[in-house]
Amino acid sequence: MVETAKHLVDDEADVQDSASSVDAVSDVEIQRQFNDLRSEYLDDRADSLNQWLVIIGLVLAFFAVAIPVVTGIAAYVAYSQFQRIESEN
Repeated sequence: MVETAKHLVDDEADVQDSASSVDAVSDVEIQRQFNDLRSEYLDDRADSLNQWLVIIGLVLAFFAVAIPVVTGIAAYVAYSQFQRIESEN
């Protein structure tokens, strides 16, 4: 059997392969951490947006009830005043 001698070039190639695998592992870890941070940021932003939507909904519901009630009270007061004025004449 013939043994092939390992050259320095082969050793350097092995080092580069292991370094590139370390880079690949660190790239994957960095990407995972970035995805986690982005997910946390988007979750916080969604929670904030949901709070604002609830507040806006409550304000709109208040005005949807308040406007007809106030209008009805004003109409009753105006009608009462009109009846009083007519009864005086």
